[in-house]
Amino acid sequence: DGPYQYLCLRHLPEKNITERVDLKDPADLRPSTTAFWMDESDKKTRVFSMIASEEQALQRMIELLDKEGLIDGGNPDKLMVSNGMISRYFYDDSGNIDRAVFIDRYGIPITLSNPGQHYSYYRSTLKIPENSDQLISLINDNRDHLIDYIKENLVSWDFNTYRWFMEQIAMAVAKNQIKDRIGLFTDLIDYLRTLKTGAKAKSSLLDITLTILYQFFEIIADIDNDSYYKISLNNCEQKNCENKRTQTILIDATGFLAEGTDPKLSLSMLLSGFYDLGWRNFILYKVNGQRLISTAVMGKTNTDDVVIDIYGTPGEYLGAFM
Repeated sequence: DGPYQYLCLRHLPEKNITERVDLKDPADLRPSTTAFWMDESDKKTRVFSMIASEEQALQRMIELLDKEGLIDGGNPDKLMVSNGMISRYFYDDSGNIDRAVFIDRYGIPITLSNPGQHYSYYRSTLKIPENSDQLISLINDNRDHLIDYIKENLVSWDFNTYRWFMEQIAMAVAKNQIKDRIGLFTDLIDYLRTLKTGAKAKSSLLDITLTILYQFFEIIADIDNDSYYKISLNNCEQKNCENKRTQTILIDATGFLAEGTDPKLSLSMLLSGFYDLGWRNFILYKVNGQRLISTAVMGKTNTDDVVIDIYGTPGEYLGAFM
């Protein structure tokens, strides 16, 4: 595709080493995206290094590894843009990896700090915490300060308690609380990696938060159908959609193609169609690589009144040509 890139794998059996060398063109026209996942709990080191042209491919790999039980959690511990690197794995005499080393193309080590213990939302059973009654009362008494309460207790809570608490916040909500709840989840998604989380891997907490938020998006149109209207790939007909500038369209992006011109298959063309009908507020979730999510597809009119909130892993053309 112009930016020349090669992935080379070589084995050095006499040194018990396997290397993956990622070679890039000198101009760095399209830097690669690299994801790492590492766990050192249970006295066993597991480490994965993945590289792809775009982030959504890495995200999909992480999700599949979690479903297969090879890792725990559906988000990478570290995500970075790479202009070339070497992943070097050292084996013991039994054929097990005992350490891994990563260096960039200039020979500078890429350090990975221990992310802590991981958790798989997909494969874990939720249990009711012993202090559930207390937590419920705190939700009712701290509606305006829930985000502060979560941040204060994030270090001491285990994964199960955090997940249970967040699900209670999402599922027991009144009409006038929906917007604040979306803001709370968005705040955590944006800043979780900067918070103190104790021994819990931030990537797993992020996975829990996103998963519950997606579940929340599935139900809020039923709670408040005056303010929200939900559509998906199998239900994206536009001709009967009443022009409501005050309503927000919730779009489940699952299954929409990365590009194209058919509004029943292309997410960007779907946005264009609803804009032409007068809609101005959009929430897209479970986005996975769809291109040209922007006002660029909405013609040459003034689009200053358009608001598009995006959750997921958009493609590299996010906001292009705005």
